[in-house]
Amino acid sequence: MNSSPITRSFAFLLIFCFVTIGSFAQSGLVILLSKSYGNNTYEDWVKRQSPGTKTVSMYHLPKDSVEYWLKTADGFLLTGGEDIYPGRYGKEMDTARCDKPFDLHRDSLEWKMLDAAKKQNKPVFGICRGFQMLNVYNGGTLYID
Repeated sequence: MNSSPITRSFAFLLIFCFVTIGSFAQSGLVILLSKSYGNNTYEDWVKRQSPGTKTVSMYHLPKDSVEYWLKTADGFLLTGGEDIYPGRYGKEMDTARCDKPFDLHRDSLEWKMLDAAKKQNKPVFGICRGFQMLNVYNGGTLYID
């Protein structure tokens, strides 16, 4: 039976929730999501796997709320989405090759989330774009297609 990339990503998230921080799963974990979408797929899935977990979508929060949640989170989930701005990984001259407009707010927010995770030694899980951001944050680059 073949599984979709999304199903495989969620399977990896299951491992993330239960292996990395699973011993706390029923005691009020707080997982920050970089951006959620109207269908609440990420939040619903996390809560099905770990009912005691609180998820917070960071994208639309005001700056003071972002700072609060960054200090109190147990883990970080960088979700899928649009392209990362190529200037983040040294390819600013190649922006014309990207399809959609860039979301610089999201790029900055995810960078802050990764800074907080690193400083606090907290786990991070990246799905699709989120995994690419982890790569870029750690000095990697991407192929623009």
